[in-house]
Amino acid sequence: MAGGVSPLDHRSLLVLDESHEDEGVRPRAVPGPVADSEASTAELEVVTPAVRQRSGWPRRLVRGLVRFFLLLAVPAAALAVGLHFYALTGRYVSTENAYVKSRIIAVSPEIEGRVVQVAVQENQRLAAGAVLFTIDDEPHRIALEIAETRMAAVKNEIESLKAEHREIGAQIDQVGERVKYYRRRLERERALSRRGVSPKARLDEAEYNLTAAEHSIHVLRRKIAKVLTGLGGDPEQPAERNPSYLRARAERDLAQLRLGKTKVRAAAAGIVTRIALEPGEWVVAGKATFGLIVDGETWIEANLKETQLTHLQEGQTVKVGIDAYPDHTWHARVASISPATGAEFSILPPQNASGNWVKVVQRLPLRLKLEPAPGLPPLRAGMTAQVEIDTGRQRPLLVRAGEELAALEREGLPIGFLRHFLKPWLRPEATD
Repeated sequence: MAGGVSPLDHRSLLVLDESHEDEGVRPRAVPGPVADSEASTAELEVVTPAVRQRSGWPRRLVRGLVRFFLLLAVPAAALAVGLHFYALTGRYVSTENAYVKSRIIAVSPEIEGRVVQVAVQENQRLAAGAVLFTIDDEPHRIALEIAETRMAAVKNEIESLKAEHREIGAQIDQVGERVKYYRRRLERERALSRRGVSPKARLDEAEYNLTAAEHSIHVLRRKIAKVLTGLGGDPEQPAERNPSYLRARAERDLAQLRLGKTKVRAAAAGIVTRIALEPGEWVVAGKATFGLIVDGETWIEANLKETQLTHLQEGQTVKVGIDAYPDHTWHARVASISPATGAEFSILPPQNASGNWVKVVQRLPLRLKLEPAPGLPPLRAGMTAQVEIDTGRQRPLLVRAGEELAALEREGLPIGFLRHFLKPWLRPEATD
């Protein structure tokens, strides 16, 4: 037909009328434009209910799974998360106010003098007993020689006193015999004088001789007592046990000790740091010259708020993270808790009795003992850290639940899966 569209130029699509499924299959024709002008025949597509059912089942499956997830899985997950937070809230105490600490020895000489040699360099690692620096030892060598000479002189003095003691003792014996003689003679002269036979001059002479001899023996006894004092009260004891000799020997030992202190040595193995000493400088006894960080004595000092100490006890486990090594974890235990807050040790303690008092949460230092961790990076004093302390605190409700579950399982009820599910939040004895 000229100028019009021929019915043959259209193809028909037979579609199942879904509104009359119970009455049978009735195709209906729906006209459509020609897809290809070169098509020689009309194409028919027939859609039946079975075809539509096969093409829609994946969608219904996905829709069912989504419903299941929204109605069951999400509430279960929310319950598990809530239970987790309920069980663990308050159990773990953490803070970032923590630092690595090491024992630092302030190296100082025990004697004064001029430094002649510095044997170490900054940040050098050394063993215990290694020489750090040397002080001029010439004055101390001379002092040692003087002390040794003095000790020898004291020994000679003691031997001289012993000889003097023996001599005075002999003199006392001799004068004692004379006293006895003069006493007998005086008695005879008195007897003769009473009978008028002996003149009075001879009696006076006998009395004088006896008095002089007695006076001599008293002088000798005082002298020997003085000598005996110098001998320590015992003239027979060896000179090495004499107090004077012991004092001289102690002075010699002190001089020898001071000579040995001219070489300042490391008190422990470690690393020297902050060296501010050069040869030629004068050092004073007791004044620090540099520091020595001791090896193997490293711990963590954590400053916790007082409100975090409710369930804290010594011996609890700790996880430690170091800012310098974010990929490593150290394990430690609570070694001790300070008996006072940090403010109590400050130079100017707070005056809480003033009128403008403001409540401020105080912090208490904790000492955490690190457990051996071979293969981990070295820790250096002053590094910042984060700590998490497991206080082991249990919620009363979960404790009761664990006890009840344990009792039910002992009665033979199959609830092991439930105990396994609740194991992270129950006491260990309730899950064994």
